[in-house]
Amino acid sequence: MTEGRQRSVFVGRCSSGVVEAIFRLHFPDARTVADLTYGRGAFWKWPHNLEITGFDLERRGTDGRDGTGRYDVAVVDPPFRHSRSPTPSTIKLEDDFRGLSSQAAITELYEALIAQASTLAHGIIVKTKDTIERGRFVDRRGSIAALLADYYNLVDVAVFVPSIVLSDDPKWIRQLHFRRQESYFLVGKNNGTGHA
Repeated sequence: MTEGRQRSVFVGRCSSGVVEAIFRLHFPDARTVADLTYGRGAFWKWPHNLEITGFDLERRGTDGRDGTGRYDVAVVDPPFRHSRSPTPSTIKLEDDFRGLSSQAAITELYEALIAQASTLAHGIIVKTKDTIERGRFVDRRGSIAALLADYYNLVDVAVFVPSIVLSDDPKWIRQLHFRRQESYFLVGKNNGTGHA
């Protein structure tokens, strides 16, 4: 990450630089982090002195909805996509992520993880992405911001745009919407309604 004034839009190969910038700006004194959707730990590939407790959605019974403890910041980044077609990759997705067969199911997962985060940490970072479902635009950022407001004050939003080029996908031949490439990082601080 470059020093100096930060802007809200980040472009790069991975989003760990966004997480680093958010911690430097909004959580400079944080020491403990509950990553409720740890996965491979991609957010933590930068030099830091944080104590990261990773919960993993891929192992049933150990995701962040079952988390306990007290942390400075919680991080939430569940899968954005679902699929109705049973390909090998979506079978694994549905098995690992408890049958996320619709955008509504993904929103429910976000809601559960944000509610759990509010019992664990005073601050939160939520990564999300708008999408298309059955030919309709899904304003995921707006819906997640509304869910977040039940537990945290939304204090900032950062945008990440990967520098990789989207491949040509035959399903986009008859394009009705822009292809979504950008992700949003919502930053919240406890509004007094949570237990942390």
